[in-house]
Amino acid sequence: MVAVMNQRKWVNAALAFGLLISMALPGCVVVPDQGHYAGGVVMVAPPPPRVEVIGVAPSPGFVWVGGYWSWVGGRHEWVPAL
Repeated sequence: MVAVMNQRKWVNAALAFGLLISMALPGCVVVPDQGHYAGGVVMVAPPPPRVEVIGVAPSPGFVWVGGYWSWVGGRHEWVPAL
């Protein structure tokens, strides 16, 4: 009788562990980033930076991040400031 109860504990523990792993592993899936150019070196220089109007900071501690040229679809595309 004790052996059967001990075996049930192990089976229940194994099922609980399997359930935990099956719920945790989908969170480990890594989706490749689609927002960058991974095709090698871009041999075309970007145009000069665009002129942007820097507004007043909403509160102290905020930092201005200017826009930049990004290589998208075989050409440079302006990404505006944040």
